[in-house]
Amino acid sequence: MQTKTTLRSVTFDEPSGLTTTVLVHEQADAAYGCYIWPSALILSRFIHHHSAHFASSRILELGCGTGLPGLLASKLGAHVILTDSPTFPHVLALARLNVDTNRVSAIVAPLSWTDPTPVVAEPWFGGGFDWITGADVFYDPADFDDLFATVALLLRRSRAEARFLTAYQERSSRRSVRHLMDKWGLGGRLVPVSGFGGLDPAGVRVVAVADERGEREGAGQGQAGAGQEEGAPPPRQQ
Repeated sequence: MQTKTTLRSVTFDEPSGLTTTVLVHEQADAAYGCYIWPSALILSRFIHHHSAHFASSRILELGCGTGLPGLLASKLGAHVILTDSPTFPHVLALARLNVDTNRVSAIVAPLSWTDPTPVVAEPWFGGGFDWITGADVFYDPADFDDLFATVALLLRRSRAEARFLTAYQERSSRRSVRHLMDKWGLGGRLVPVSGFGGLDPAGVRVVAVADERGEREGAGQGQAGAGQEEGAPPPRQQ
């Protein structure tokens, strides 16, 4: 039996007058990657509120699902690669449908967290990315080590100021990824989400992750301690 697909319109408004609408096909009865999760809404709202940081940048989205944050960024002028697991061809097909529906130039590509190395040889990889993004990719703890390994690889093949920007729901206060971040030489800081767009974060946190090893080699960006809230991520440097 064919899964029912519905079309959802998501509009983002700013006091400055910037308004952007993204059309998203969802499959509510399919795998969990086929509909919009709260973290995707928060990450998208964050990108829209800080649009100047993301317009004209290069973004790779991990575990894209429907692709909402990446589709929005593409509409704002970013060059976007939407990726999800090659074991979920139906999710990749849905992302491609959403790219076509929104008439954006984003590329949809498979990316395996267990073997991410081949992506650096793809023509679209180029010199890497300004932002790696992911909404609710911290869902199954069994995937966390592979996810951080992928993030570390992507950051180290990108510009020194690149960041991994992720939004996730706090599902357990006893769950910690600090040991994995230390293992892969990564450092993170919380960024505030409560002061924009009138959207209740509902337990969603946004974290910016940097390659600490690369920064120690002279990238020149100060690293905040984990858990310390700061302002918006650093702008893309031309």
